[in-house]
Amino acid sequence: MKRRNLLAIIVFLLTILFAYAAVVKALAYDRFIMDLGQSPLLTNINKPMLAKAILGFEFLTVVLLHITSTKKWGLYAAFFQLLIFSGYLTTLYFFYAHIPYAADGILGKISYPLHIGFNLVCTLLALGGVFLFNNIHKRPQLRVVYNAHALTPAVDYQ
Repeated sequence: MKRRNLLAIIVFLLTILFAYAAVVKALAYDRFIMDLGQSPLLTNINKPMLAKAILGFEFLTVVLLHITSTKKWGLYAAFFQLLIFSGYLTTLYFFYAHIPYAADGILGKISYPLHIGFNLVCTLLALGGVFLFNNIHKRPQLRVVYNAHALTPAVDYQ
């Protein structure tokens, strides 16, 4: 499989993931804020403001992934969001007795460890997308080569 095709599949899967997550949260916005309020890690944070920021960042990620000139930033945004959320879920699971479960839809029906595993796989997928994108879109390196006979510099692109 060509790297460009693999990158397109990764971008598609991440787009579906973030669009789904954002839409589900937006449709049950009041419940989303209530679930954020139950988190022991978010006690001193303004929940409505955090909810808007999360939704905005998720929708922004979807848009960034679809615009060719911002696809790289969309992949980075997806990776960092997934990394932060995976860390958040893992911290809740291993260090707190009462674990609020704010996931709706399909992910709301799976166990916490499976959800953490799913997020970690998606995080690795996003990281792979970043590396693929950077590998495919490498800039040519400029090198100065001296001609031994004329002693004049010449430019060579690799």
